[in-house]
Amino acid sequence: MAIAGNLRTMQLSELLQWLSTGVKTGTLVVRGAPGEKRIYFSNGRVTSSSSTLEREHLGRFLVGFGFITEEELIRALEVQQESRILLGKILVMIGAIKEEELADLVRLKAAETIYDIFLWKEGSFAFIDGEIPSLPMVAISTDVTGIIMEGLRRFDEWQRIKTRIPTMRIIPSVVVPVEEDLGERDKMILTAVNGRRAIDQIALETHNPDFHVARLMYDLMLTGHVTLAGEREETPTEPVFQEFEPEEEESSFDPLMSGDLHTIPDAAPPAPNQEKLAQGSPGPRTPAPTDFNQFLKRGPDSGATLSRRGLPRPLESSSTLPNVRTAASPAAPPSAALGPAPAAKSLPPPEEAPAAFEPLQRVSPGAIPVLTKPMEELMSFPFTPPEAFIVSRINGMWDVRSIARISPFPESDVLRMFQKLRKSGVISFK
Repeated sequence: MAIAGNLRTMQLSELLQWLSTGVKTGTLVVRGAPGEKRIYFSNGRVTSSSSTLEREHLGRFLVGFGFITEEELIRALEVQQESRILLGKILVMIGAIKEEELADLVRLKAAETIYDIFLWKEGSFAFIDGEIPSLPMVAISTDVTGIIMEGLRRFDEWQRIKTRIPTMRIIPSVVVPVEEDLGERDKMILTAVNGRRAIDQIALETHNPDFHVARLMYDLMLTGHVTLAGEREETPTEPVFQEFEPEEEESSFDPLMSGDLHTIPDAAPPAPNQEKLAQGSPGPRTPAPTDFNQFLKRGPDSGATLSRRGLPRPLESSSTLPNVRTAASPAAPPSAALGPAPAAKSLPPPEEAPAAFEPLQRVSPGAIPVLTKPMEELMSFPFTPPEAFIVSRINGMWDVRSIARISPFPESDVLRMFQKLRKSGVISFK
């Protein structure tokens, strides 16, 4: 028996309980503004989940927990592309994480994917009876009662958080040093708090969901360690996409959720976004590396393997700093990075604007972007948080494909942003 509807008329808790009571086997598809998620059931129990949200994919999840850095994620994904070994197994092989830790994190990631839906204001759903993925998954195999209880608890907590943090554009500032023994994930988030980044920007910088960052800031506000420094000016949500022809929407579920964490089936088709990036000029193929420790070494002369860390690379050098809406707001220092300017309405046009509706040039995934303007000038540009994230990752060494891989956005959107940034004269390619 199939069921479909809207979360406004049937709450997620009721829906999960109905599927559990009916001992259903199949896939629950939930679509909302953030993206699409799928929850897999077997005999009324949740076995796993998947998501089109890039920030919920395994690699970014591990970056958010401080197990690996963005640079190491890029290199591990290169190994994966050549060797056809799943990312999780590569990280186990090079010592970044133990296999039992990885299995626990994959289960946690699957559960977090479901908890996030409880915070959605609205969305549509449909249950596909009897349809489950053919590939084996790292199963949660849990009763829905525990998921419902935790999801409802987070919903209630989210309502409390919103009494002090009504919008993710709120900018927190540390006023009293935090001496408590924080976990590695929270330490990394706290490192990104500088009195100029908004909560949504901190979440992007650290690859964490808004809920976790907002909850940490809320708790530190209650203890007097954090106060609110202002609010980031609201910017248009999609200035980058205005001049593009609509493309056919594709699902991009995390391929790392499937399989046994050891191998990628030979018959598995490439992920849609990976196929898009592959359309650029192909470079010479190199043999699949066998010495993973050597490939993922930290520097030219280092052979050290990865280890779990709570504080990855400093975030100040690549911060996305907003303009603060507050009575006495000091001017941002020249070293500050990017943020929106209230007076500006859109990205500045190039010196010679192209004719209306002129199609933008395609961006090669192997091209290396470089900034064409000094950082102090870019500070006044009206970048949205996603645009600022992309610009902050341009270091003259990473190519478009590498930046797309570490971005918490679909790769097709990243390509569009690069196209618009080039047209606006912000970047060029070498």
